[in-house]
Amino acid sequence: MAPELLTPARAGADHHGQPSHSSYRDWELGCPFSLAGGMADHMIAGPARRWAEDLLPHLRSARLDRVVYSFTVFGAMVAAQSVGVSFGVLIPNIYPMPTPSQPPMGMVLSPSQTFVGRGRDRLLGEIGTRMLAHYVMPRLNALRRDLDLPQLRNAWQQVHGARRELVLSSHAFDIANNCDSTVRYVDPMLDDPGWAHSHHSVEPRGEGPLILVAMSSAEQGQLGVLQNVIEALSILPVRAVVTTGLSIDLCDLSGGARVEIVRAAPHHDLMTHTGLVITHGGHGTVMKSLTAGLPMVILPQGRDQADNAVLVSLRGAGITLPRDAPAGQITHAVVEALKLPGYSKAARMLGEAIRHEVAGSNLVSELEPSYGDTVNA
Repeated sequence: MAPELLTPARAGADHHGQPSHSSYRDWELGCPFSLAGGMADHMIAGPARRWAEDLLPHLRSARLDRVVYSFTVFGAMVAAQSVGVSFGVLIPNIYPMPTPSQPPMGMVLSPSQTFVGRGRDRLLGEIGTRMLAHYVMPRLNALRRDLDLPQLRNAWQQVHGARRELVLSSHAFDIANNCDSTVRYVDPMLDDPGWAHSHHSVEPRGEGPLILVAMSSAEQGQLGVLQNVIEALSILPVRAVVTTGLSIDLCDLSGGARVEIVRAAPHHDLMTHTGLVITHGGHGTVMKSLTAGLPMVILPQGRDQADNAVLVSLRGAGITLPRDAPAGQITHAVVEALKLPGYSKAARMLGEAIRHEVAGSNLVSELEPSYGDTVNA
Protein backbone atom coordinates (compact mmCIF):
# COMPACT_ATOMS: atom_id res chain seq x y z
CA MET A 1 0.00 0.00 0.00
CA ALA A 2 1.25 3.46 -0.84
CA PRO A 3 2.91 5.16 2.17
CA GLU A 4 1.74 8.58 1.02
CA LEU A 5 -1.87 7.51 1.56
CA LEU A 6 -1.48 6.25 5.10
CA THR A 7 -1.64 9.64 6.84
CA PRO A 8 -4.53 11.28 4.96
CA ALA A 9 -6.51 8.05 5.06
CA ARG A 10 -6.81 8.35 8.83
CA ALA A 11 -9.00 11.43 8.43
CA GLY A 12 -11.82 9.33 7.03
CA ALA A 13 -14.58 10.52 4.76
CA ASP A 14 -15.80 14.11 4.77
CA HIS A 15 -19.45 13.85 5.75
CA HIS A 16 -20.07 17.49 4.82
CA GLY A 17 -21.19 18.48 8.28
CA GLN A 18 -23.39 15.42 8.77
CA PRO A 19 -22.35 13.07 11.59
CA SER A 20 -22.27 9.53 10.30
CA HIS A 21 -23.98 7.80 13.23
CA SER A 22 -24.98 10.42 15.79
CA SER A 23 -28.61 10.50 14.65
CA TYR A 24 -28.95 6.74 14.23
CA ARG A 25 -30.54 5.64 17.50
CA ASP A 26 -30.68 2.00 16.48
CA TRP A 27 -31.37 0.71 19.98
CA GLU A 28 -34.78 2.39 19.84
CA LEU A 29 -35.82 0.57 16.66
CA GLY A 30 -37.71 -2.65 17.30
CA CYS A 31 -39.13 -3.21 13.81
CA PRO A 32 -36.91 -5.14 11.35
CA PHE A 33 -37.93 -2.79 8.54
CA SER A 34 -36.87 0.24 10.58
CA LEU A 35 -33.57 -1.41 11.46
CA ALA A 36 -32.85 -2.29 7.83
CA GLY A 37 -33.85 1.17 6.64
CA GLY A 38 -31.77 2.88 9.31
CA MET A 39 -28.74 0.75 8.53
CA ALA A 40 -29.09 1.57 4.84
CA ASP A 41 -29.51 5.30 5.45
CA HIS A 42 -26.82 5.82 8.06
CA MET A 43 -24.21 3.14 7.41
CA ILE A 44 -24.39 1.63 3.92
CA ALA A 45 -26.24 3.40 1.12
CA GLY A 46 -26.61 6.89 2.59
CA PRO A 47 -22.88 7.69 2.88
CA ALA A 48 -21.80 5.52 -0.08
CA ARG A 49 -21.57 8.25 -2.70
CA ARG A 50 -19.67 10.58 -0.36
CA TRP A 51 -17.17 7.83 0.47
CA ALA A 52 -16.61 7.16 -3.22
CA GLU A 53 -16.20 10.85 -4.07
CA ASP A 54 -13.73 11.36 -1.22
CA LEU A 55 -11.57 8.37 -2.11
CA LEU A 56 -11.59 8.33 -5.91
CA PRO A 57 -9.01 11.14 -6.33
CA HIS A 58 -6.57 9.28 -4.05
CA LEU A 59 -7.21 5.95 -5.74
CA ARG A 60 -6.64 7.46 -9.18
CA SER A 61 -3.47 9.35 -8.28
CA ALA A 62 -1.67 6.77 -6.14
CA ARG A 63 -0.15 3.50 -7.20
CA LEU A 64 -1.83 1.03 -4.87
CA ASP A 65 -1.48 -2.72 -4.60
CA ARG A 66 -4.51 -3.07 -2.40
CA VAL A 67 -6.91 -1.15 -0.18
CA VAL A 68 -8.68 -2.43 2.93
CA TYR A 69 -12.03 -1.10 4.10
CA SER A 70 -14.40 -1.57 6.99
CA PHE A 71 -17.38 -3.82 6.36
CA THR A 72 -20.00 -1.06 6.04
CA VAL A 73 -18.03 1.33 3.81
CA PHE A 74 -19.71 0.20 0.60
CA GLY A 75 -18.96 3.37 -1.34
CA ALA A 76 -15.23 2.80 -0.86
CA MET A 77 -15.55 -0.72 -2.23
CA VAL A 78 -17.31 0.62 -5.32
CA ALA A 79 -14.61 3.26 -5.77
CA ALA A 80 -11.85 0.64 -5.66
CA GLN A 81 -13.61 -1.56 -8.20
CA SER A 82 -14.14 1.38 -10.55
CA VAL A 83 -10.38 2.00 -10.85
CA GLY A 84 -9.37 -1.66 -10.83
CA VAL A 85 -7.75 -1.77 -7.39
CA SER A 86 -8.04 -5.00 -5.40
CA PHE A 87 -9.71 -4.50 -2.02
CA GLY A 88 -10.20 -6.36 1.22
CA VAL A 89 -12.97 -6.00 3.80
CA LEU A 90 -12.44 -5.99 7.57
CA ILE A 91 -15.35 -7.53 9.48
CA PRO A 92 -15.01 -6.58 13.18
CA ASN A 93 -17.36 -9.24 14.58
CA ILE A 94 -18.66 -12.71 13.81
CA TYR A 95 -19.41 -13.39 10.15
CA PRO A 96 -22.61 -11.43 9.41
CA MET A 97 -23.67 -12.67 5.99
CA PRO A 98 -25.89 -15.70 5.32
CA THR A 99 -24.21 -19.12 5.29
CA PRO A 100 -25.76 -22.61 5.25
CA SER A 101 -24.55 -23.37 8.79
CA GLN A 102 -25.85 -20.46 10.85
CA PRO A 103 -29.09 -18.62 11.56
CA PRO A 104 -29.33 -15.13 10.07
CA MET A 105 -27.58 -12.50 12.13
CA GLY A 106 -29.96 -10.45 14.23
CA MET A 107 -32.56 -13.22 14.58
CA VAL A 108 -31.13 -14.36 17.96
CA LEU A 109 -31.54 -18.04 17.10
CA SER A 110 -29.44 -21.02 18.06
CA PRO A 111 -28.10 -23.09 15.15
CA SER A 112 -30.41 -25.91 14.18
CA GLN A 113 -29.37 -29.51 13.58
CA THR A 114 -32.60 -30.53 11.84
CA PHE A 115 -33.61 -30.37 8.19
CA VAL A 116 -36.62 -28.20 9.04
CA GLY A 117 -34.53 -25.87 11.19
CA ARG A 118 -31.91 -25.39 8.50
CA GLY A 119 -34.68 -24.68 6.02
CA ARG A 120 -36.02 -22.06 8.42
CA ASP A 121 -32.60 -20.43 8.62
CA ARG A 122 -32.21 -20.34 4.82
CA LEU A 123 -35.66 -18.81 4.40
CA LEU A 124 -35.07 -16.17 7.07
CA GLY A 125 -31.67 -15.38 5.56
CA GLU A 126 -33.22 -14.83 2.15
CA ILE A 127 -35.94 -12.61 3.62
CA GLY A 128 -33.33 -10.53 5.44
CA THR A 129 -31.18 -10.22 2.33
CA ARG A 130 -34.12 -9.04 0.23
CA MET A 131 -35.31 -6.60 2.89
CA LEU A 132 -31.88 -4.96 3.13
CA ALA A 133 -31.60 -4.91 -0.67
CA HIS A 134 -34.89 -2.99 -0.86
CA TYR A 135 -33.35 -0.12 1.10
CA VAL A 136 -29.75 -0.33 -0.13
CA MET A 137 -29.65 -1.34 -3.77
CA PRO A 138 -31.37 1.59 -5.55
CA ARG A 139 -28.73 4.02 -4.25
CA LEU A 140 -25.81 1.60 -4.41
CA ASN A 141 -26.62 0.55 -7.97
CA ALA A 142 -27.04 4.19 -9.00
CA LEU A 143 -23.49 4.83 -7.79
CA ARG A 144 -22.20 1.74 -9.58
CA ARG A 145 -23.97 2.79 -12.77
CA ASP A 146 -22.36 6.24 -12.63
CA LEU A 147 -18.95 4.56 -12.31
CA ASP A 148 -19.63 2.14 -15.20
CA LEU A 149 -19.92 -0.94 -13.00
CA PRO A 150 -22.51 -3.71 -13.46
CA GLN A 151 -25.64 -3.79 -11.33
CA LEU A 152 -25.94 -6.10 -8.32
CA ARG A 153 -28.92 -7.99 -6.89
CA ASN A 154 -28.16 -7.51 -3.20
CA ALA A 155 -25.79 -5.81 -0.78
CA TRP A 156 -23.80 -8.94 0.02
CA GLN A 157 -22.65 -9.22 -3.59
CA GLN A 158 -20.76 -5.96 -3.10
CA VAL A 159 -18.86 -7.38 -0.13
CA HIS A 160 -18.21 -10.65 -1.96
CA GLY A 161 -16.38 -8.62 -4.61
CA ALA A 162 -13.48 -8.37 -2.16
CA ARG A 163 -10.29 -10.34 -2.67
CA ARG A 164 -10.47 -11.17 1.03
CA GLU A 165 -13.20 -10.93 3.64
CA LEU A 166 -11.14 -10.68 6.82
CA VAL A 167 -13.13 -11.68 9.89
CA LEU A 168 -11.67 -10.18 13.08
CA SER A 169 -13.09 -12.96 15.19
CA SER A 170 -12.28 -16.50 16.20
CA HIS A 171 -13.36 -19.55 14.27
CA ALA A 172 -13.56 -21.34 17.62
CA PHE A 173 -16.20 -18.83 18.73
CA ASP A 174 -18.12 -18.27 15.49
CA ILE A 175 -20.29 -20.99 14.00
CA ALA A 176 -20.26 -19.86 10.37
CA ASN A 177 -19.07 -22.61 8.02
CA ASN A 178 -19.18 -23.18 4.28
CA CYS A 179 -18.26 -19.54 3.70
CA ASP A 180 -16.94 -18.32 0.34
CA SER A 181 -13.31 -19.12 -0.46
CA THR A 182 -12.42 -15.45 0.05
CA VAL A 183 -13.29 -15.57 3.79
CA ARG A 184 -10.42 -15.70 6.28
CA TYR A 185 -10.57 -15.64 10.07
CA VAL A 186 -7.66 -13.45 11.14
CA ASP A 187 -8.51 -13.37 14.85
CA PRO A 188 -9.89 -10.69 17.15
CA MET A 189 -8.23 -7.43 18.12
CA LEU A 190 -7.66 -7.71 21.88
CA ASP A 191 -5.89 -4.43 22.66
CA ASP A 192 -7.61 -1.84 24.83
CA PRO A 193 -8.40 1.46 23.06
CA GLY A 194 -5.94 4.29 23.61
CA TRP A 195 -8.35 6.27 25.78
CA ALA A 196 -8.99 3.36 28.17
CA HIS A 197 -6.27 4.03 30.71
CA SER A 198 -6.03 5.00 34.35
CA HIS A 199 -3.24 6.63 36.33
CA HIS A 200 -4.33 5.08 39.62
CA SER A 201 -5.88 1.89 40.92
CA VAL A 202 -9.62 1.75 40.30
CA GLU A 203 -10.28 -1.37 42.34
CA PRO A 204 -12.48 -0.88 45.41
CA ARG A 205 -10.89 -1.82 48.70
CA GLY A 206 -12.06 -4.80 50.65
CA GLU A 207 -12.54 -8.47 50.02
CA GLY A 208 -14.78 -10.49 47.76
CA PRO A 209 -14.65 -11.38 44.07
CA LEU A 210 -13.90 -8.54 41.66
CA ILE A 211 -16.48 -8.01 38.92
CA LEU A 212 -15.89 -5.90 35.83
CA VAL A 213 -18.92 -4.14 34.35
CA ALA A 214 -18.21 -3.15 30.76
CA MET A 215 -21.13 -1.91 28.72
CA SER A 216 -20.90 -0.19 25.35
CA SER A 217 -18.41 2.65 24.97
CA ALA A 218 -20.87 4.22 22.51
CA GLU A 219 -24.34 5.55 23.25
CA GLN A 220 -26.92 2.77 23.20
CA GLY A 221 -29.37 4.00 25.81
CA GLN A 222 -27.61 1.94 28.49
CA LEU A 223 -27.86 4.34 31.44
CA GLY A 224 -30.80 2.51 33.05
CA VAL A 225 -29.15 -0.85 32.48
CA LEU A 226 -25.97 0.31 34.19
CA GLN A 227 -27.90 1.58 37.20
CA ASN A 228 -29.75 -1.73 37.52
CA VAL A 229 -26.44 -3.59 37.42
CA ILE A 230 -24.95 -1.32 40.09
CA GLU A 231 -27.96 -1.85 42.35
CA ALA A 232 -27.74 -5.61 41.79
CA LEU A 233 -24.08 -5.69 42.82
CA SER A 234 -24.44 -3.33 45.78
CA ILE A 235 -26.24 -5.96 47.86
CA LEU A 236 -23.68 -8.71 47.18
CA PRO A 237 -20.38 -9.39 48.99
CA VAL A 238 -18.41 -8.49 45.86
CA ARG A 239 -16.30 -5.61 44.57
CA ALA A 240 -17.01 -4.07 41.18
CA VAL A 241 -15.45 -1.70 38.68
CA VAL A 242 -17.97 -0.12 36.31
CA THR A 243 -16.50 1.42 33.14
CA THR A 244 -19.02 3.69 31.41
CA GLY A 245 -17.16 4.74 28.28
CA LEU A 246 -17.31 8.26 26.90
CA SER A 247 -21.06 8.54 26.35
CA ILE A 248 -22.23 8.44 29.98
CA ASP A 249 -21.96 11.27 32.52
CA LEU A 250 -20.60 9.73 35.73
CA CYS A 251 -22.85 12.05 37.75
CA ASP A 252 -25.90 10.25 36.34
CA LEU A 253 -24.99 7.03 38.17
CA SER A 254 -24.93 6.29 41.88
CA GLY A 255 -22.86 3.44 43.27
CA GLY A 256 -21.88 2.02 46.62
CA ALA A 257 -18.84 1.58 48.84
CA ARG A 258 -17.68 -1.50 46.93
CA VAL A 259 -18.63 -0.25 43.45
CA GLU A 260 -16.16 2.04 41.68
CA ILE A 261 -17.60 3.92 38.69
CA VAL A 262 -15.07 5.27 36.19
CA ARG A 263 -15.16 6.47 32.63
CA ALA A 264 -12.36 4.17 31.52
CA ALA A 265 -9.88 1.61 32.79
CA PRO A 266 -7.61 -0.93 31.09
CA HIS A 267 -9.80 -4.02 30.83
CA HIS A 268 -6.85 -6.21 29.94
CA ASP A 269 -5.16 -5.47 33.27
CA LEU A 270 -8.34 -5.73 35.34
CA MET A 271 -9.28 -9.08 33.83
CA THR A 272 -6.16 -10.74 35.21
CA HIS A 273 -7.79 -10.77 38.66
CA THR A 274 -11.49 -10.53 37.84
CA GLY A 275 -13.96 -13.32 38.53
CA LEU A 276 -16.84 -12.28 36.26
CA VAL A 277 -17.66 -9.78 33.53
CA ILE A 278 -21.06 -8.14 33.15
CA THR A 279 -21.36 -6.76 29.65
CA HIS A 280 -23.60 -5.74 26.76
CA GLY A 281 -22.08 -8.49 24.66
CA GLY A 282 -20.05 -6.39 22.26
CA HIS A 283 -17.66 -8.54 20.27
CA GLY A 284 -14.49 -6.93 21.63
CA THR A 285 -15.48 -7.31 25.28
CA VAL A 286 -16.66 -10.88 24.73
CA MET A 287 -13.37 -11.85 23.08
CA LYS A 288 -11.29 -10.24 25.83
CA SER A 289 -13.36 -11.92 28.53
CA LEU A 290 -13.07 -15.36 26.96
CA THR A 291 -9.33 -15.11 26.32
CA ALA A 292 -9.01 -14.22 30.01
CA GLY A 293 -11.08 -17.32 30.86
CA LEU A 294 -13.88 -15.27 32.42
CA PRO A 295 -17.59 -16.16 32.41
CA MET A 296 -20.09 -13.44 31.58
CA VAL A 297 -23.53 -12.13 32.38
CA ILE A 298 -24.70 -10.49 29.17
CA LEU A 299 -27.45 -7.91 28.71
CA PRO A 300 -27.49 -7.23 24.95
CA GLN A 301 -28.36 -3.70 23.88
CA GLY A 302 -28.59 -4.26 20.11
CA ARG A 303 -26.53 -4.73 16.94
CA ASP A 304 -24.54 -8.00 17.00
CA GLN A 305 -24.65 -8.33 20.78
CA ALA A 306 -27.56 -10.76 21.07
CA ASP A 307 -25.89 -13.05 18.53
CA ASN A 308 -22.69 -13.01 20.56
CA ALA A 309 -24.72 -13.75 23.69
CA VAL A 310 -26.29 -16.79 22.00
CA LEU A 311 -22.83 -18.16 21.18
CA VAL A 312 -21.58 -17.58 24.74
CA SER A 313 -24.65 -19.21 26.32
CA LEU A 314 -24.55 -22.07 23.81
CA ARG A 315 -21.04 -22.95 25.04
CA GLY A 316 -22.06 -22.64 28.69
CA ALA A 317 -19.67 -19.72 29.25
CA GLY A 318 -22.24 -17.24 30.48
CA ILE A 319 -25.82 -16.22 31.19
CA THR A 320 -27.93 -13.98 28.97
CA LEU A 321 -30.55 -11.60 30.36
CA PRO A 322 -32.86 -9.11 28.64
CA ARG A 323 -31.63 -5.53 28.66
CA ASP A 324 -34.54 -4.49 30.89
CA ALA A 325 -33.80 -7.16 33.51
CA PRO A 326 -34.47 -5.78 37.01
CA ALA A 327 -31.78 -5.64 39.67
CA GLY A 328 -33.06 -8.78 41.40
CA GLN A 329 -32.76 -10.88 38.26
CA ILE A 330 -29.24 -9.58 37.65
CA THR A 331 -28.26 -10.40 41.24
CA HIS A 332 -29.49 -13.98 40.82
CA ALA A 333 -27.53 -14.40 37.57
CA VAL A 334 -24.34 -13.04 39.14
CA VAL A 335 -24.61 -15.42 42.09
CA GLU A 336 -25.20 -18.37 39.75
CA ALA A 337 -22.29 -17.48 37.46
CA LEU A 338 -19.91 -17.10 40.40
CA LYS A 339 -21.13 -20.15 42.31
CA LEU A 340 -21.38 -22.81 39.60
CA PRO A 341 -17.91 -23.81 38.32
CA GLY A 342 -19.23 -24.94 34.95
CA TYR A 343 -19.39 -21.38 33.65
CA SER A 344 -15.75 -20.64 34.44
CA LYS A 345 -14.64 -24.00 33.07
CA ALA A 346 -16.46 -23.44 29.78
CA ALA A 347 -15.06 -19.91 29.47
CA ARG A 348 -11.51 -21.16 30.07
CA MET A 349 -11.86 -23.94 27.49
CA LEU A 350 -13.24 -21.63 24.83
CA GLY A 351 -10.68 -18.97 25.72
CA GLU A 352 -7.84 -21.45 25.32
CA ALA A 353 -9.02 -22.29 21.80
CA ILE A 354 -9.25 -18.59 20.92
CA ARG A 355 -5.77 -17.86 22.31
CA HIS A 356 -4.37 -20.72 20.23
CA GLU A 357 -5.83 -19.11 17.10
CA VAL A 358 -4.56 -15.65 18.03
CA ALA A 359 -1.02 -17.00 18.46
CA GLY A 360 -1.03 -17.98 14.79
CA SER A 361 -2.78 -14.87 13.47
CA ASN A 362 -2.31 -14.39 9.73
CA LEU A 363 -3.74 -10.89 9.21
CA VAL A 364 -0.55 -9.38 7.78
CA SER A 365 0.01 -12.22 5.32
CA GLU A 366 -3.58 -11.92 4.11
CA LEU A 367 -3.08 -8.20 3.47
CA GLU A 368 0.08 -8.70 1.43
CA PRO A 369 -0.49 -8.69 -2.34
CA SER A 370 0.21 -11.82 -4.29
CA TYR A 371 0.98 -12.34 -7.95
CA GLY A 372 -2.09 -12.54 -10.13
CA ASP A 373 -4.52 -10.63 -7.89
CA THR A 374 -7.70 -9.80 -9.73
CA VAL A 375 -10.52 -7.38 -9.10
CA ASN A 376 -14.09 -8.63 -9.09
CA ALA A 377 -16.74 -6.17 -10.21
